[in-house]
Amino acid sequence: MVDATHDAEGRHTNEREADLVLEQVLPAEPRAWRRVKAGLLVELGRADRKVAARWQEAVVGGRFDADRAADELLASARDGEAEAAVERRSAELARDLVMAPRMRGLHGAARKAREAGRRGLAWLLVQVLVVLVFLLAFVGSLLAARYAGHDVHAPLDTVLDWVGLEPGGGRG
Repeated sequence: MVDATHDAEGRHTNEREADLVLEQVLPAEPRAWRRVKAGLLVELGRADRKVAARWQEAVVGGRFDADRAADELLASARDGEAEAAVERRSAELARDLVMAPRMRGLHGAARKAREAGRRGLAWLLVQVLVVLVFLLAFVGSLLAARYAGHDVHAPLDTVLDWVGLEPGGGRG
């Protein structure tokens, strides 16, 4: 349907205008993306090692040219899986960059404080559980000894004496 709001392909003219603007503004592979992609290839070990080492030396020597480095590194990609690896790593990098503002400043400090509080509470709970397990084991062993016909007063008096409490101090 061709009318004032649709083109020959049936798309809304606003969509077509937006596509034309994007095609003009964004070249097939922007310069910045080529640079980042080349760096990712080096990071992931998918670029030729000699080419990567040469450009690393150029960085140290102050002779680094980002566009030339990107051209050579992209041309030296070693395998067919490089593109998939770059896609995965770029997704991780995008996630990290999106979360970066929340990881620093007030939000980051508050997050770290909450995590520390949770870790502290978890540590305290573990300690309480350990003490309770040992207490239950001790009481269980006393009950088992008592039902087996053993007198548990003398061993308990010895433990209380070690702790500094006098056995039978409350009797009168």
